[in-house]
Amino acid sequence: MEKYRFDNNTINNVFMLVMNHDCFVLGTSKKAIKRVLNKLGIELTNKVIAMRKCDIMAQSQYMREEKLAELEEVKNKLEEIILENEAFKISDLSINGNDMLSLGYKPNKELGNALSTILELVIDDPTLNTKNQLQQIASKLLTDSTICGKL
Repeated sequence: MEKYRFDNNTINNVFMLVMNHDCFVLGTSKKAIKRVLNKLGIELTNKVIAMRKCDIMAQSQYMREEKLAELEEVKNKLEEIILENEAFKISDLSINGNDMLSLGYKPNKELGNALSTILELVIDDPTLNTKNQLQQIASKLLTDSTICGKL
């Protein structure tokens, strides 16, 4: 694509679409969809869904209706996640970097890793996404990493 002078954004988007065109084969649960959203963002996730639909239509008739129904389920859950403002990226968390700094984190990779860990927990259990609960989790992560770092 560079040979044809496509801009870097287009090249990156095409690469991500090709690499993730079958990502919903892994599951249609809200957790799986949020992980795809975290990796690709809303726009590319919608493009993956559209590309997957085209892919299904280009394949044999075998189980086409089931595959399309499953893809429609993914699309509906995606809309639900967006409408309900469910967390799928770090900025969706009820805690941010400043909160982490006030808990004693240093502005380094450890802080980013802790936020990523917290996001994974929230994706698995959305009820955890309250400031109080996330501060408790962050404090425990900090304590655990401090203990592990001293061993």
